[in-house]
Amino acid sequence: WEQPEFAHLPLLLRPDGNGKLSKRDGDRLGFPVFPLNWANAETGETASGYRERGFYPEGFVNMLAFLGWNPGTNQEIFTLDELVQAFSIDKVHKAGARFDFEKAKWFNQQHLRQRSPEVLASEYQAGVAAAFGATVGTDFAAKALTLFLDRAEFISDAVHAAPYLFAKPSEYDAVMVGKNWTPESAGHLRSLAPRWAATDYTESALEEAFKAFLAETGLGFGAVGPVVRLAIAGTTQGPSIFGVMELLGRAECELRIESAIVILG
Repeated sequence: WEQPEFAHLPLLLRPDGNGKLSKRDGDRLGFPVFPLNWANAETGETASGYRERGFYPEGFVNMLAFLGWNPGTNQEIFTLDELVQAFSIDKVHKAGARFDFEKAKWFNQQHLRQRSPEVLASEYQAGVAAAFGATVGTDFAAKALTLFLDRAEFISDAVHAAPYLFAKPSEYDAVMVGKNWTPESAGHLRSLAPRWAATDYTESALEEAFKAFLAETGLGFGAVGPVVRLAIAGTTQGPSIFGVMELLGRAECELRIESAIVILG
């Protein structure tokens, strides 16, 4: 029997100062400290896990590898096989490694973006079903991801970014209504609806019709754009509203426009 060689990896340090990382730090700063959700059957104490927070195994392992080790290159994103090939014990640091939860989320985001469109669509569909009890097709999922994936760190971010995709707004952002909705707003929407109805209701066609309306009326985007967003989504925040409208379809958009006019006046 040949005794193996042992090595000690650097200690993991707190994100906000010196000292060893502990479970209390996770509780205090709001990040998981266990790979999976954990519950103490005796005390009832619980702790959240990285898997349940939406971390991919690939991204999590990638992040862990960089706690106290560096390949000596500018490459940060590795598959497991690439990590195996690149790892060498002489590149493990002696100093402690400071844990950075924001960096952990960044690693997950990079691996999220590397997933195939088919896998992402499937994960999005499952997330929508779990969060909203809604069933969406692959085409819907693919289009929604083009709108909401850029800012997502987890697939759940894309799912929860726009609850208005699955139900018309039940309320409208009161602050934005106060700033943007005027006595003329209903008339602008009523003028736009038939223009949009005459298009094929694609994002580009809807935007082109909107710009033509602005050019003909002499109105600025600020006078009408936020009003459209409020009517369709209930908020002025989000990606291209014309992309959202394409996703929702003509019939749903027209219903939302009329509903907004009735409610907001």
